[in-house]
Amino acid sequence: MKYLFSIIFIFYCNICFYQNATSIEYEIRWKQSNYVGRSRFIFNDSFSYHYFIKGQDTLQFETVFSKLLQHHSTFCDKKLNLLYNGVSVSAKNNYLLKEKINKLDWTLYPDTKMILGYTCFKAVTKINSHKITVWYCNDLGDGIGLPFYAGLPGTILQIDDKNRKQTFIAVNIVKGNYQFSLPLANIISDAE
Repeated sequence: MKYLFSIIFIFYCNICFYQNATSIEYEIRWKQSNYVGRSRFIFNDSFSYHYFIKGQDTLQFETVFSKLLQHHSTFCDKKLNLLYNGVSVSAKNNYLLKEKINKLDWTLYPDTKMILGYTCFKAVTKINSHKITVWYCNDLGDGIGLPFYAGLPGTILQIDDKNRKQTFIAVNIVKGNYQFSLPLANIISDAE
């Protein structure tokens, strides 16, 4: 029975989910070091994948997001309300840390601004007593924001975190067809 359950679980975790999706590239600025980085957030109605870009974006032209687990990547299953954080220790030791999506308590404001031709609305929350301001767009669907900023009625196009002195801002938005599935990795729940 254990064997059958394991096979069903592995099969479920590796089913590809292919849908129209949106890919957003963010520029990340850390004010204390003047460092500029990039990340990419790909999402559809059911799933999302976020990863940081180091050097050349090797996944930029990929349409299947399951081949490679990147360290500090996140995979989100909206229907199951689960977030998987990728930890790649080595080529053979990959882990997905599973936890429930934590929806934050946001204060929504009527303020608007344009980002890449999309009308965005202001929202503010506090995490560990520091204020975070975001600008989100209703026109792109519910991207769960970036995975750690869930609970908004739209997709985040800018984050200003004054305490951590960092800003994420969308610099490119592309719509296309993408497949999502969990990468092959050991899954550990937050309770373990």
